[in-house]
Amino acid sequence: GKNITPANESDVSTMNDMSYPSYRQGNILPMYTVLMKMEVGNIVFIHSAFAAGGRSFIQISRGTVPYENGLKFVQMAKNAADGVGKNYVFKFLTFEHGESDSDNGDNPNPGDYLARENVYFSGIQSDFKSITDQADDFLIVIGQVGSRINTKTGAVDEEGNPTGESIVVQPYSVPAVDQLAYVRQNPATAIMYGPKYMLNWLYNDNSLSHINAKGKVLQGEYTAQAIHWHLYNAEKKGTWTGLKVKSLTVSGNIVDLLCDVPYTPIVIDTTFIADCLNRGISLEKNSASVQGITVVDGNTIRVELDKSPASDDYILVGFTNTALSSSGYVYPLTCFRDSSPIKSRWITRNNAPFPLYNWLCLDRLPISGDF
Repeated sequence: GKNITPANESDVSTMNDMSYPSYRQGNILPMYTVLMKMEVGNIVFIHSAFAAGGRSFIQISRGTVPYENGLKFVQMAKNAADGVGKNYVFKFLTFEHGESDSDNGDNPNPGDYLARENVYFSGIQSDFKSITDQADDFLIVIGQVGSRINTKTGAVDEEGNPTGESIVVQPYSVPAVDQLAYVRQNPATAIMYGPKYMLNWLYNDNSLSHINAKGKVLQGEYTAQAIHWHLYNAEKKGTWTGLKVKSLTVSGNIVDLLCDVPYTPIVIDTTFIADCLNRGISLEKNSASVQGITVVDGNTIRVELDKSPASDDYILVGFTNTALSSSGYVYPLTCFRDSSPIKSRWITRNNAPFPLYNWLCLDRLPISGDF
């Protein structure tokens, strides 16, 4: 995580079976273990982590050490495949980011982080493909930041956590909602495997940002599910959506949020994680008050307001919670999940395999429905 050392000749000339040091469980080994058990074909995966923990977008973008390391490792993989006469294709980039950029003041307004995503991902597509000589874009797989209830401006430490007095500039995480905006705007090249707030709630390591060993395993399983569904499942290929709002319609004081749902129906669940005000639904400008929340037809969240909302207001999803988690921090939260039958291969909860429910993505939706 803290490594910002340029990759040297030894780094780019050695490949090993994946393993982790004894002091840390990561999410990548569980991810590949699940993928290899899910019929991906006759494939050898070559993986390298090239970013660095606690870094802002500015600190990992083109020209920085982490970015240049990525180019070196892709070149290494291409050389290795060429050396044994095998075809090499860069298939997917997993992206876990946004904590630092929720607190450091770089992204005070909605769209700020999205603009950085647009530059970063278009550049890395071009740079990686120029190495591999592939025509097709690779898939960007985003894990939505789940540890930030708002956006602040202030100083941060090496792990991206606030160090002192900070000013709240938005009542939601700009990186979180901009990550989903990027996925919506780039459906051909990007997916969100899901939000991470449920992991921060249930499996934090008593810090603001990090999840513990069990949480990392679950993170890997969630990621593998989405990648396999979208890239390797013959029947479902190209259709992974996660649980997210697809469209918004307003009729008087009723707002309907039609959702993409991996496994219907949507369930209002106030006990698996926790309950929160209005199940996590609010209006950013408070032009109306939430009176009730129901699920309609298994795929629509119906929000009843006390009056018609203002046309310039926004529905916020996941930012009403004020309760402390076990770590002592306030995390985003919704009470909406799908009905996935998939269970964890390794992690148990209440003496049963952990159910890999897909939880509703954090969101900021214009009342106009134009998103």
